[in-house]
Amino acid sequence: MGLISRFLHRSKSVRDSTKSKPSTANSRLSSYAAAPPPIQFDSVQRTILPIEIWRRILSLACRLPGSLSFEAPDPFISGSPLVLTDEEKAENTRHKIDVQLVCRAWRVICLEFSYESLVVCCRKHTLPLLNTLEGSKAEDPDARGHGWWTREIKFEIGSCPDIPVTSGGPNMNAIVVRILRCTPNLAIYLNNNGFGKALGKHTHPTIMNALGRHCGLSLRRLEWSASESPRWDDLEVLLFETPRLRTLSVLHMIQTPTPHPRKPLTLKYLHSLSLGPFPTPIGVKIPTWDTVLAAFTQTPSPDELQLPSLTSLSITPINFVIPKSSTERFFLYYGPHLRTLRTSDLTPRDLFDSAFVAPGSSNPSLRTILNLSPHLRSLVFNPLQPIAYPTEHACLERVAVYPPSEHPVSVPLRMYASQVQLPLDTLFEQLVGGAFPSLKVVRLRDQGAFGFLGRTTEWLEQWRKQWDEKGIRFENRDGLSYAFTLDLMEMLPDDV
Repeated sequence: MGLISRFLHRSKSVRDSTKSKPSTANSRLSSYAAAPPPIQFDSVQRTILPIEIWRRILSLACRLPGSLSFEAPDPFISGSPLVLTDEEKAENTRHKIDVQLVCRAWRVICLEFSYESLVVCCRKHTLPLLNTLEGSKAEDPDARGHGWWTREIKFEIGSCPDIPVTSGGPNMNAIVVRILRCTPNLAIYLNNNGFGKALGKHTHPTIMNALGRHCGLSLRRLEWSASESPRWDDLEVLLFETPRLRTLSVLHMIQTPTPHPRKPLTLKYLHSLSLGPFPTPIGVKIPTWDTVLAAFTQTPSPDELQLPSLTSLSITPINFVIPKSSTERFFLYYGPHLRTLRTSDLTPRDLFDSAFVAPGSSNPSLRTILNLSPHLRSLVFNPLQPIAYPTEHACLERVAVYPPSEHPVSVPLRMYASQVQLPLDTLFEQLVGGAFPSLKVVRLRDQGAFGFLGRTTEWLEQWRKQWDEKGIRFENRDGLSYAFTLDLMEMLPDDV
């Protein structure tokens, strides 16, 4: 009993002391349990974001990365190129429509984004677009319409079945001309008509005239990248009407010398010129670009350049073995200003053989190019041809080697070693042992003919060590260092 009484007495004293001295924690809890203060509503109206800021925010949500770019793609950009499937393109379109349903202000902004980039493929899908553009222009008090916001049109005629809407309806040339009338601020014209078909078709002169008449002052980028191409006479007239053009790209062209020489064609803002395919498709013969190059070297001396801003050139093929050719004159004029050069065919074999060059001689084109381009920073080319490599260049920083074709090849191992691996080893030995003090990056386009080498760890490790000793980064086609990819390959099981 004495033990129980002492326990009860002690419990009572602890309880009394707790009541008389509340803890800090209990005090805090009691203050939290008290009635919350009434909410005070501020009578001052909060600032609403200006429409310009909302336009910037929504542009990041609605536009695809890299869209509406005036520049040609950088061959040394890191990562794989963005290629969207048809489902992803449809999802992006649905996303723009969903955002329009939020409020009236967002609808106005996103409606502009919906018409920034258009695709023209066939009459079935293009006639409704044409009716919308012309209808909105007729209803707009300012006669602008939805086409006022269009900055880019991708022409992909022939990419889908053309189902006639009505017999005797307008043909595609007339439809395209009417669309160009509704898009006076067009900046980017991309022609991918007839992709995968034989070369030879040319863009109709009425379309070329409409481009210059209705969109010439706003055009910044012109590109023909499939079987359809412009005729030089038509393109030359168009270029006179596009004074602010920055990028010109033509896969092939029907070149006919101008019967009556025009005044010198000057494009003072053009800084990227692409002539010919890269890489060259197997079995396709591309003529030289003498007529086009001669049109840009009509001034009496290199001090009066017709393309004063030109810094990037992609050209295939290069006709350097013919003495005093238009190509040589072009590089005498513009070589000192070039920073990036890309080519996949340094003079075709038939031209090389017809130039009365001694049998077995190496093509001097690459060496001549670098001698005439002392400030060149980036070089992209195909090394699988008998060319004479340069031994020095003070400013060259980046070299990328591309296969002649990106399609997989299957040949005997001995032939592969002599025709593919040996020329590549020869080039690398020249770069490692030559005088290239500014060289920082060597990129291998490890697909097509180079795909096997991209999976050969012994060969890659051998060259990676030599590049590391020189402080040069050795990259794959996506810009990843082989020091990183080789470690990943070693971590994978043998059967992967």
